[in-house]
Amino acid sequence: MQLSYLPLQATHQFSKFIIEYAVENKLFHFLDADYFNNSYIKKTIESRKHFSAIQRNELADILVEQNSFLSLDESVLHNIKLLRNNNCFTITTAHQPCLFTGPIYTIVKAISAIKLAQQYKKDFPENDFIPVFYIGSEDHDLDELNHLNLFNKKINWQTNQSGAVGSMNLAGIDEVINEIENLLQNEVRKDEIIAVLKKCYRPEYSMSKAFRCLLNELLGSHGLVILDANEPRLKKHFKPIIKDELINQNSNRLLNDENWLANFENNQLQITPREINLFYLDNNSRERIIQENETWKVNNTNLKFSKHEIENLLETNPEKFSPNVVLRALYQNTILPDIAFIGGGSEVTYWLQIKTVFDYYKIDFPKIELRDSIFWIDEQAEQKRLKWDFEVADIFKNVNDLIVDFTEKNGGLNVDVEIETIKTKIAELNEKIKLHDKTYEPISLAVATQINNQFENLQKKLLQADKKKLSDSIQQIQKWREKLLPENHLHERHDNFISYFLKYGNQFVETLVVHLTPQNKNIKVFTQ
Repeated sequence: MQLSYLPLQATHQFSKFIIEYAVENKLFHFLDADYFNNSYIKKTIESRKHFSAIQRNELADILVEQNSFLSLDESVLHNIKLLRNNNCFTITTAHQPCLFTGPIYTIVKAISAIKLAQQYKKDFPENDFIPVFYIGSEDHDLDELNHLNLFNKKINWQTNQSGAVGSMNLAGIDEVINEIENLLQNEVRKDEIIAVLKKCYRPEYSMSKAFRCLLNELLGSHGLVILDANEPRLKKHFKPIIKDELINQNSNRLLNDENWLANFENNQLQITPREINLFYLDNNSRERIIQENETWKVNNTNLKFSKHEIENLLETNPEKFSPNVVLRALYQNTILPDIAFIGGGSEVTYWLQIKTVFDYYKIDFPKIELRDSIFWIDEQAEQKRLKWDFEVADIFKNVNDLIVDFTEKNGGLNVDVEIETIKTKIAELNEKIKLHDKTYEPISLAVATQINNQFENLQKKLLQADKKKLSDSIQQIQKWREKLLPENHLHERHDNFISYFLKYGNQFVETLVVHLTPQNKNIKVFTQ
């Protein structure tokens, strides 16, 4: 397996805002002057040392309890123990509990956190840094989390449950695993991967529990600590901000401030705040909380509370309140001694968008890092790339442009130079006619336009004829590119890890652990 690098810009997969921030380190005026320097990390470390010993010990206890059903690697147990010390900090990434981890980038996120924690330890050796995977188990968008893509087939887990996906039981998961087993047929590593899926995704497990199990199977040996933040003992630390959100709704005011919005172009905004950025969380539902006059209502239910009642509910049952995307990041940094958060492009943008809310509540804003991205070209795909004489960057071109390039390289009649020469001569002739007798200029220009149009039509016909001759190869190129860039996205956003495990076994994950370096802002291209 060979590793090369491709600039983010060459893929056309990242916004201008992300390129400016992550690659060019553009210092937006709302960031601290030393934000891109180690001095910012040092400053954040000193501030986060005030994260209380009580909270640290409680957090460590909760992590041990939540993962007690797993056989934790010594490195994980060691990291949880380190959390009890005031010189230990967290490098966090986050994602919802997807079916069988969902797309590959879920695993890439986790590895990015692992590698960033290692880098911070080198940079600040007097402190400890542990990678944490924060599970957004309260997410209720089941349609986004209940499927995976495997061998161009979408496999769904069907359930009638509602509410927080992480709390759902996995009744019916056996049928999904059987479907995968049938799909794999005679794959060499079929029994190995099916055994792992059956071990972790059990009917009696919740989605969150199963997700934790599989992440631990894949990355537990590298010290990854996994947290489900839907926990009453953790929610109680967030009560002051929940109360302020219910009563004063400051986050909506801050995020809609015109001066603040001026920092972001419209196409860069990732979140739209609501008046109250909280949900009411119950066993089978997660619904928005809405204020009407002096009454707080739960959307799509008959539940309603007076100010006194909702404040009392918060005091006795903070777990009933679930932050949406606006407040989730603040909750994370209330319960974890975070120094850095690492996520994808849209996550980086929305974290920067909510910095004003962090500032208002005087919560330390972590360093926001762009996660690694991978582009994996297997042996068969690489042989085709070389056969067709494409550069890796060519794969990211518009598919029609890619086909034109191929056609011109392989048997196409390229007469562009000759036609341009003729056009130049015609332009010179027009100029001579104009100087000779200006009254003939309109006729001369009309003739030139007609000739140019005929040549353009001829070029198109020649190209179509060449494409027809090369139609088999063109169809192969279209299929090849769709495999590498499904729906014009990096395959890490589409494919599940299972297909790669079947080819490479544990070596797939271990190769990523060795070679990913999130502070190197390039796509990591793996070719065989």
